[in-house]
Order: sequence, then structure tokens, then C-alpha cells
Amino acid sequence: MNKTRAFAALMFIAVSVLAVPAYAQPGNVGHNPEYPALPQKEVTPDYLLVNGVDVSVNPGAKEATLQFDTLCPTSKAKVYYGLYVPEQEIKVPQYRRSETEELVGEDTSHSVSLNIGKFESPRYDSCNFAEVGGEVCYRIELYNPEEATSVFYDGRFRVDGDYNLVPCIIEGPFVDLVTKNSAIISWETDVATTAAVKIRGRRYTDAVTDTHHEIDITGLSRNTEYTYAVFVADEKYETYHFKTAPRKVFPKFEFAIMSDSRAGVGGGERGFAGVNYHKLSRFMAEAYNNGADFILFGGDLVNGYRLSFI
Repeated sequence: MNKTRAFAALMFIAVSVLAVPAYAQPGNVGHNPEYPALPQKEVTPDYLLVNGVDVSVNPGAKEATLQFDTLCPTSKAKVYYGLYVPEQEIKVPQYRRSETEELVGEDTSHSVSLNIGKFESPRYDSCNFAEVGGEVCYRIELYNPEEATSVFYDGRFRVDGDYNLVPCIIEGPFVDLVTKNSAIISWETDVATTAAVKIRGRRYTDAVTDTHHEIDITGLSRNTEYTYAVFVADEKYETYHFKTAPRKVFPKFEFAIMSDSRAGVGGGERGFAGVNYHKLSRFMAEAYNNGADFILFGGDLVNGYRLSFI
């Protein structure tokens, strides 16, 4: 009898446990998740530069010097440099010359001098550089000993006709938050400066001296294309255009869709800071040249950390 009761009690407990819903079992339900304290990478593995690149220019020698530091000792750097072709809708660097750093062994501190006076020659001067100066584009190529691969970094700077450094837009301008009667024009400069946008005789400014600028453009008309001029430090930079939003009943429009721009195999531009720079830049240019009004990106923009880094 005792054995029968003991067996019955055991079965009751077993059935009771099985009958309890899964969500009522002890666990993390109702509690904030707790993540293991694993070491975290704070930098992109293939990015070697510490901060940015310092640019200085010697007007007398017509020579620019790029100075930069790397996370680990690397061998001598190579720099490709040139000018932009004028009146390009999409700026594409035209590298026409190169210089190799004078360095023996490896170091974390680097300096490369560029003879930008060479661009006065008709062989290179496609933008009246000899008289008014212009933007010089450059690409720094480094060997990463830890990844056993080459990496690159693009940049640009601007000089006037006397080879003095002047403020340069290094990102943008971008047209943001377009509505039926407004938009925001934003960009980044290499040094802190004032900024303004001029549209149809009206001047807009953000009234700050900074490297980041966001300028509100208001009082516009619906479904209208506007040409605007960007001013940096009171000097006219370049002219661009954008179009305001249409009516609620949308007219015919075109768009591009893309996804999975993560780094590819092949080195160089195919694997830069987690993205396939080679494909992404070309897709963007194709979308623009084919008149896309906007681009939808489905996801997987960049690579995350590989398991071997944890």
C-alpha cells in the first residue's frame, strides 16, 4: 500500500511538472537579458589610422605634406594624388601622380610630401589649377602586417592660386529631409568655418563657425527643382541642385533597390572598413546617372566582427 501511494505521488508530481506551460518555467522570461562579459573590439580591424590626416602646404615650394599615425608599426606608405575633372556631377578622383614615403623599417608615425606644383603643367591641369588652385584628391596606401593585406584611405584638401590652404568640403553636400516646401543642406569641412547656401537670391546660414553644418532651407514651392550655391568662409564653393516633394498624388518616379554591401573577397576596394567600396560606389553612380529619385537599401550594410575576434 505504501509503495502504491509513493508511486502515485511521484506520478502526480511528474504530471504536474509537465503540465506547467513552458513560459512559466524558471528562466529569463520577464528579466533583462544578461550578456557575457566578452572582450569587445572598438575599432574596425582593417582600419589603421589614428584620428585623421594632418595636411600642411609650403606655398614657396608648392609642396603639401600629409602626416598621420597608425595603430601598429607599418612600412613606408604610398600616396596617389591628382585633381578632380571640372563640372562632374559625381566627383571621381583622377590620380595622376604618386609619392612613396622615405621610411626605413616600420613606424607608427608617417609623413609623405607631395609636389602639387606639378599640376600647373598642361599635362595635368584640367581645372585651371595654375591660376585659381583647386581641390587635390589623394589616396594613402598602407600595408597592414597584422591582417597581411593592403588598405587605403581617401581624402582631399584645397588650395588657392597662391598655394595657401583654404577650407575644403570633405563630406557632402547632402540634401536631407526634403518636404514640399523645405529641405536641409548639410556638409563637413576640414576646418571650422562659416557656411551659407544661396537659392534664387536668398541667402541661408546656420550662423555658426564649425566643421559640421546643417542649413534649413524654407519657403520653397512644391515639386520644383532648385539650383543652390554653397558658400564656405564667404567664398562660393560649387553649385548643385535638388527637387522638392511632389503632391500627395505622386507622379511617375524611379528608384533603385540594393542590399548586401558587406565586404567582398579580393582585397583593395572590395573590402574597405566592412563594406564593398568597389561595388557600392558604382551602384550609387549608376542609380544617379539613371535618374533614380531615391534608393531603398534592404540591409546588411557592413560586416560585423568575425568569431575569431572574440
